[in-house]
Amino acid sequence: NHRHGWKHLHAAAALGAKTVRFDTGGKILPITQEQLELLAARYREYCEFAADHGFRIGPENHWGLSLRADNLVRLAEAVDHPAYGILLHLGHWEDEEPTEGDRKLAPWAVHTHVDARISRTNPAERMQVLLDAGYAGYWGVEHHTAQNEYSEVAVQLAEIRRVLSRNEWCRQDAETASRKLAKSGNPLLTAEQERG
Repeated sequence: NHRHGWKHLHAAAALGAKTVRFDTGGKILPITQEQLELLAARYREYCEFAADHGFRIGPENHWGLSLRADNLVRLAEAVDHPAYGILLHLGHWEDEEPTEGDRKLAPWAVHTHVDARISRTNPAERMQVLLDAGYAGYWGVEHHTAQNEYSEVAVQLAEIRRVLSRNEWCRQDAETASRKLAKSGNPLLTAEQERG
């Protein structure tokens, strides 16, 4: 796996990848010290290469021991490298209340998977957890029913765009209101108009 990993890292560099995901494997159990040391050493090694080639690397909370939020927190803290990041599949946890698991891993999120369950129920609330943590990466959707996938993905993307557009609108509205409150004089005129 280590040899194959290096082949994939070189391919990622050649392709100009921005993120690479290598899963942790293991079983849905607390990470052992031996597993933590081996994984952290490998990820640090891979992070050095990733940093030199302009991308970030890390696991997804996809399967095995990465389905436990505390395992991924311990791993991220052990790797402690700026090229390390997590592909955060929102709400995909086995040991944790979904929002709390997302909150714990938000500081290391560099990419996302928003599945149909999230995009159809509470995308704004769930995405806000990452936005509050300063997330500025890409928002990806995941859909794999093998039924009507192009249309289903379009709906999921529209929901994500709606949430992000609304957040941007609210931010701009708050900035405008703040500027109006801070400005003295006629609220209908700009400062330049008042001076002129």
